[in-house]
Amino acid sequence: MGPVAMSLDAYGAYHRERAELWERQALLKARAVAGDRDVGARFMDWAGRTVYRAGVDERVLPAIRGMKREIDRALRGRHAEASARNVKLGRGGSARSSSSCRRCSSSTAATIPGCASATR
Repeated sequence: MGPVAMSLDAYGAYHRERAELWERQALLKARAVAGDRDVGARFMDWAGRTVYRAGVDERVLPAIRGMKREIDRALRGRHAEASARNVKLGRGGSARSSSSCRRCSSSTAATIPGCASATR
């Protein structure tokens, strides 16, 4: 079992070496809400650089397609008819548009002045 908490440097190393796409996308919603203000500010600075980096990682699109395949596979299960009407996961649902928005935000915001800071 590992430590209860990581240093910012260790967390950054984890993200560079092992983090999954969804973990990077989750940082879009990250906010420092408690604790040491300086640590929170350093974390938010790091998170911004991690999420809003220039260019597209070659692994991103295949990973997003894989996530979509998993969702589609789950929707084709025993309750396919009910799943088709699912507002969040069904065709054209909010999960699809949310995923597209996160993908665009994380891959292009770094190239548009002020865009990344406007989304935080």
